[in-house]
Amino acid sequence: GGGGGDGGGPVGGPVEETQDGTAELPLARATAERFDDVEAGDYFAAAVGWMLAHNITTGCDANSFCPGRPVTRGQIVTLLWRAAGEPEPQQLGSAIFDDVDADSYADAAIGWAAQAGVTVGCRQAAPDSGAMFCGARSASRAHVAAFLYRYMDADAEPADNFSDVDADGYFSAAVNWMSTHDITTGCRPDMFCPARTATRAQFAAFLYRIASNPRSWGPDAHLSADLAP
Repeated sequence: GGGGGDGGGPVGGPVEETQDGTAELPLARATAERFDDVEAGDYFAAAVGWMLAHNITTGCDANSFCPGRPVTRGQIVTLLWRAAGEPEPQQLGSAIFDDVDADSYADAAIGWAAQAGVTVGCRQAAPDSGAMFCGARSASRAHVAAFLYRYMDADAEPADNFSDVDADGYFSAAVNWMSTHDITTGCRPDMFCPARTATRAQFAAFLYRIASNPRSWGPDAHLSADLAP
């Protein structure tokens, strides 16, 4: 895709490090051969390999994936749009949000995401101005959970699986859905760390785990069915 890869401060602290199984080793090895900053033993290596195989990611540049970088809102909708088969939106993002340029790498993806109900933007501006998408803004783990939950048309009840997720939080049902289907293991036992910035590696791992578990999909999920590993 345009914009030099996926449209891309490292973030400290290992999270979500569930190791991939031996059946996924070929994907992991292919990723390590493609990107200088990914090793076959990395927990996210097979996930990135799956994304590469289906043209969902092109990396952050020619030889790098930048796994430790924050994932931005623009990158998220671009990756989700590609995983949906790059559907043509009725309106481009630049026609919906005031802060999306017509030459943005994510213009079509943002328009599709708004049309599909995957995003409503980052905030509503003053009444005499338009809505904002904030594509360059880093996404928190709570934001990523909410994006994925809407993308997959998932259904779950709010729960208190994690001590730092309030049952009445906007992302509570999304996190419960992810936990129930082993999409997330949290940032540490009993914690999800919703406010912590999500990395590109974490997002790849989440999306791959969703694709690998069709039972987590809602009836109108946007992920292309033929992408299941």
